[in-house]
Amino acid sequence: MKQPTDNLEAYELYLRGRFHLYQCVAGSFENAIECFERAVALDPDYAQAYASMAESYAMLVFYRIRRPNEVMPKAKEEAMRALALDETSGAHHALAWVKLMHEWDWAGAKLEFQQALELDSRNAALRSQYAFLILQMVEGQNEQAIGEGRLALESDPLSAYPKAVVGVIMAVAGEYEEVIRLAKEAVSNEPNSYLAHRGLGLALGWQGKHEEATAALERALEVSGRHLWTLYDLAAEYVALGRWDEANLLKEELRERSKREDILPSWSSMTMIEGLLGNLDAAFEALELAYAERDTLLPFARYWPGFDPLRDDPRWDEFLRKMGLD
Repeated sequence: MKQPTDNLEAYELYLRGRFHLYQCVAGSFENAIECFERAVALDPDYAQAYASMAESYAMLVFYRIRRPNEVMPKAKEEAMRALALDETSGAHHALAWVKLMHEWDWAGAKLEFQQALELDSRNAALRSQYAFLILQMVEGQNEQAIGEGRLALESDPLSAYPKAVVGVIMAVAGEYEEVIRLAKEAVSNEPNSYLAHRGLGLALGWQGKHEEATAALERALEVSGRHLWTLYDLAAEYVALGRWDEANLLKEELRERSKREDILPSWSSMTMIEGLLGNLDAAFEALELAYAERDTLLPFARYWPGFDPLRDDPRWDEFLRKMGLD
């Protein structure tokens, strides 16, 4: 790998940006981009900073902060700039996100993840994302995803981020006790880790421990600045506890925020809440809006448990075919 930069200040800004990038809380991606922009202003040939900027733009879309058509072209532009400067810069990682979330090119996304791993095999965040997003969510390969996830944990045993992602992998696969252990370790390492609290809540809820799950997800909602995904997660626990009024309040919050906030509404979350409440026609209406907006949860549609209430409806198979996920 080439020497990334000779400018110490640019390198320090890059490291600070990488720290912000994987906090995954309100403002963290914008802070990361600011660091990377300052780094490339100091060293215009700093390929790794351009690649990380591209990844940050992709995360703004993935976490529902900016609209795909506004930001993903910028992510691709910065990734291609990084790739032209240095093949080993991490640009393949960013391109994987572009292909997965915006272009819905499943084979292309897998290839970009694999190329990124060939160049950076000890990157725990990269490997855990590949395991979850491609092997588990697109291809349904739970065993392979868990295996890759364990390799990610071996590469970086102290970081909360891969623990949280691998925890979700294991939760979807039904390995609940392992998830709870990993999520509690992640929370211990980083008490304000949104993904760790959310992963713990999901695992507890899917195991039937709804009171504990509710507490974990309420904490996730708090540390994330009331992230749109967790409105659905918490609504599911309220329904399980018979707290229907509170579940409906979260649905209304999601609907109202989609009207007044300058962010992409999570129509997939609305789809799942309506399905959870038994409103299937409303759920499929929201699903079509999610498709039109290129909602970033749709690549998960085939296997994510939140979509389970829709699976027996004939409209569901038709939708998967349209997505190329059948």
